[in-house]
Amino acid sequence: MEHNPHYVSSVAEVLRPLRAPDGVVGVLGNHDHYVDAAGVRAELARAGVRELFTRAVLTRGGAQLALTGVGDLERDVIDFERALAGVPSGCRGSRCPTGPTCSPTGRSGAPD
Repeated sequence: MEHNPHYVSSVAEVLRPLRAPDGVVGVLGNHDHYVDAAGVRAELARAGVRELFTRAVLTRGGAQLALTGVGDLERDVIDFERALAGVPSGCRGSRCPTGPTCSPTGRSGAPD
């Protein structure tokens, strides 16, 4: 996305062809926040991409995978408790924001 708001209007066009068995998901990156986070969110929705702003649990057969996204470290809300709330026990997986990695435990790296 770089720092040019001109590209925001093409996000849906670029992402719309993507397909995945459990749906296409995405998170905003720091450059999306620098340019126009609300516009990028609208384009993701137009393209049918589910934004992982708090969390999503994908289920296939008996297996579950928790995916989560939190806000930009400088320009948005970082709420690990909200992002990880309700994740079923035994369900693994989550990801920290783009840029420097962090975790709800204060250690570097992604949470368990």
